[in-house]
Amino acid sequence: TIYGNNGGLYSPNYPSNYSNNQHCIYTIVLNQKGPQRIQYRIHYDLESNYDFLEIGPYNYTGHGEDVQNLETHGNTVEVVFTSDGSNTQPGFSLSYFFDTVTYVTDRPTQQEDTTWF
Repeated sequence: TIYGNNGGLYSPNYPSNYSNNQHCIYTIVLNQKGPQRIQYRIHYDLESNYDFLEIGPYNYTGHGEDVQNLETHGNTVEVVFTSDGSNTQPGFSLSYFFDTVTYVTDRPTQQEDTTWF
């Protein structure tokens, strides 16, 4: 478990190759409660179609880079890394930061709180 509003996360042994048969679950926990937006930047070098990285609804395999905004319903994000029993690569490097999100309805209201929690 990793606590904090921003930071970094790496696959085992990064930037050297990770081991076979890895199953790592990382939970990132923000300091505040409630809906959050996480923005992350990732560089990944995984065995294509055999080793995987999951960040919320996003799945990665192979090689590449990505930048995403991910909205959560709570203050945690789960990151799951798995590798099979053959061929290894350097893995992944992930940097992230959180920002609180306020949801507001489009309709006007009278003395009504439109913030959703």
